Amino acid sequence: MKKTCILMIAAALFVALSGPATAVDIDTLDRVSVLMPKSEVIALLGPPDDVLDVGAGLKAEVYKMEGIEPMMGTGCIYDGDRLAGQSFMFAGEMTAETAERLKKHGFALIEDKNAAYRLLGKDDDTGRVFIVHVFTEMGMTIVMTFEKEFYDRHNK
Repeated sequence: MKKTCILMIAAALFVALSGPATAVDIDTLDRVSVLMPKSEVIALLGPPDDVLDVGAGLKAEVYKMEGIEPMMGTGCIYDGDRLAGQSFMFAGEMTAETAERLKKHGFALIEDKNAAYRLLGKDDDTGRVFIVHVFTEMGMTIVMTFEKEFYDRHNK
């Protein structure tokens, strides 16, 4: 995804995180995986707190989190009816630590620019290849994961 699109997604998610939170726990969130049908995601997480147009023809369904600090929320980005990407928002600056943790789990660093990282690796649930962006925006660390084929189609 182009940097502008990624920043638009981050800004929109930040605005959507203001207000009351839903009760989605980390175990339930972990059961959500790439290419899962939207109906299954909603069956697990419930209806989103907000649906945002994040540009480039994409929409993000946002879920606010409570009680799993420093996580503030998550967003689901769909390619038609299939989950193609997720974003995770955390309070505070922890980009380098997050990138290091991903590298320990087999992700390869493909870009390190201005304290923002892009990594390539496989999803532990599906084995699908992912592109992960880790960056700080508006005082939050944002981790965005995209199924690589989806990412490549939108990054031309």
